[in-house]
Amino acid sequence: MATRSQQGSELIGTRSDASRIIGRFLGSFVDQIDDVFERRVVSRPPMVVLIETFAALGWSRACAEKVVDGRWWRGQSVREFVIEHQGLGLHWYEDVLARIVGASPEAVALIVLVAEITIATCLLTGRRYVLAIGLGTALLLQFLLAGAVNPAVFYLIFHSALGLWVVEQLSSTRQVLTWLRGAVALCVVVVAATLPFAATAAPAKVVHDPALVASAWGTCLGISLLGARRRARRRYLAATIDLRVVAATADPKTQRREPTRGFTR
Repeated sequence: MATRSQQGSELIGTRSDASRIIGRFLGSFVDQIDDVFERRVVSRPPMVVLIETFAALGWSRACAEKVVDGRWWRGQSVREFVIEHQGLGLHWYEDVLARIVGASPEAVALIVLVAEITIATCLLTGRRYVLAIGLGTALLLQFLLAGAVNPAVFYLIFHSALGLWVVEQLSSTRQVLTWLRGAVALCVVVVAATLPFAATAAPAKVVHDPALVASAWGTCLGISLLGARRRARRRYLAATIDLRVVAATADPKTQRREPTRGFTR
């Protein structure tokens, strides 16, 4: 009987230890999930979380579609894309795209897939955020110029909005102001390179014209960047003035000495 009691006690103790281990593991897992939720969701504006999550899911879906498609790995899907959009994109870009794809469609397919995986991973994890925004904008602009207006233009807006949010989080320095000036210049280049190739002015057809859509996107982004730059410049000037005031206050040479007043009886 004593032996059976000892065995029962040992079994209960083992079960208790296992329960404690599982409880600790589950508690640690829940804490990690909560930390990720706090860092990736709670600490960001709701509109940023919404756009970021939707864009990340869209890029992930595009990656999965290409990974399971054997034609994509052989470069056949890339060639079909060029053929299907022949005459829909900008004339000067169609020639460039046809030469690049014609030279090595398999390499183009691999580059696009790696780029999309990188963008989706960065957006989901929050790592290399600027890389995801820049790489995604560049890739989407290629699709737009090739004639695939939908859904490229909507994802361009998503990436632009996320980029503007990142700009608002940066400290206002001379380097940031220079970067914003360069971004505005790029928007001007996009408008200048696309608007002259507009094919229609009909309200029902302008949404399908890649030249007009690209120029409209460049114009809207440029105006937004100009506003962001002005706000950043104001913050930079305010910070510079504050630093000068603090330095002047701390410098004993700039402080006036008050005359010593004697006491009269």
